[in-house]
Amino acid sequence: MLVAATAYGQCAPVQLIQNGGFELPVIANNIAQANVTPTGWTWTPVVGGFLFRGSIGPIWPLAVQGAQYIDIGNTASYALQQVFTVPHRQVVRMRWRASAAAGAVTSPYVMTVRRASDGTTAFGYSDNAAGPYPLAEFWDDAGTITEFEPGQYIVEFQARGLFNGFDTLIDDVRFEALRDPSIRGFFSNGSQAPGETVTVTMLIYGEPTFTIQRVTMK
Repeated sequence: MLVAATAYGQCAPVQLIQNGGFELPVIANNIAQANVTPTGWTWTPVVGGFLFRGSIGPIWPLAVQGAQYIDIGNTASYALQQVFTVPHRQVVRMRWRASAAAGAVTSPYVMTVRRASDGTTAFGYSDNAAGPYPLAEFWDDAGTITEFEPGQYIVEFQARGLFNGFDTLIDDVRFEALRDPSIRGFFSNGSQAPGETVTVTMLIYGEPTFTIQRVTMK
């Protein structure tokens, strides 16, 4: 018997980035500590930047998420990066926040995602007009949705440098593997009564089990 059904996979997106809010390691409150490597991240080719926590002064923002954020500097001499894995072909929502001192012009920056296997670019973002940021709007929300093939990738944030400009600040980095919340499908089943809840296997971005909540027997 052929059954037509609607499947609902109400699952939270899978986070691919570790410590995207830069909450680890925890530093003392109300300071900016130099040369700290956030957990899960690395500096290349040398350690740089500052880790901020709490209130540093009237011109510097509070973290947009949690209590800490990272300062990637005002020079292209170093970058902050992290390796992440996409286990299968997936649509990924990439989102992050960038800022500088209130009312100031900050260094432009680039965000690049490269394939770890050969270093080729899978995605690139260039902020050529960062700031000035009004007093009430410290953080700029950036992001996109794109599809990735399975494999390991390297995400990298790097300031491009601006004479007398403020450092680039980054917070709330989220790379979320999305699942389709509503997939319509067909399958053969001869034992279910009309309206009964059953389980069907569908491959949706590699996550196979969804519960059928409405069933119409035909």
